[in-house]
Amino acid sequence: MSAALWIGVALLGGAGAVARVLVTRRFRDAARGTLAINLAGAATLGLLVGAGLRGDALLLVGGGLLGTLTTFSTWMAETRERGSWTLALGALILGLGAAAAGRMIGAAV
Repeated sequence: MSAALWIGVALLGGAGAVARVLVTRRFRDAARGTLAINLAGAATLGLLVGAGLRGDALLLVGGGLLGTLTTFSTWMAETRERGSWTLALGALILGLGAAAAGRMIGAAV
């Protein structure tokens, strides 16, 4: 992995983290914001993979930008605070569905 690729991942990771904060502030309920961000990120990643994005481009967008935009640890912390594992399971199922739908759409495009 080249230095330029590392720098690209870091820059896109920073952009994803800032975007996450900005989007989350739009929601009154942090858990809903996290769910919306994670579903959008899962669908976007599925779409890109379905469309054939591979290699360094996938690393940059999937690992850098979308990896920091969507945060599994935040989802787990919010789930633990609420004490609802049924909500967590529902969010996981929705995320997998969003990724699968995105991938099917990407493959069709």
